[in-house]
Amino acid sequence: LGNAPLLTLASRRLSPAGGSYHLRFRNPEEVRRIEESWEGFRRRFWEGMDDIVKQGRGRDWKRLLEKEGVANLGRRMRDMAEWVSDRLTPGAEEEGAVLVHGDFKAMVSE
Repeated sequence: LGNAPLLTLASRRLSPAGGSYHLRFRNPEEVRRIEESWEGFRRRFWEGMDDIVKQGRGRDWKRLLEKEGVANLGRRMRDMAEWVSDRLTPGAEEEGAVLVHGDFKAMVSE
């Protein structure tokens, strides 16, 4: 498992998660509003396809956006967000643990 002693020491002295992907470093509103954000994206993308569809292209894109798995992607992301976040942050003793250089202080809002 790599260098567990070094990773353990680092995890005591540094942020336990590198980067900004872990939910504890994110604004909680991002997850709360993810369904709404996804719906807005789908709607804007759908509306943007109108001219392309009128030209006889892009019908497959609209069909894709109508599929249940695509339509409910925002809810599925919300439901899985915590699980995914935790899996992206292994402990020092776990497989896949690495040191990540990042600027944590730039991600902290006061």
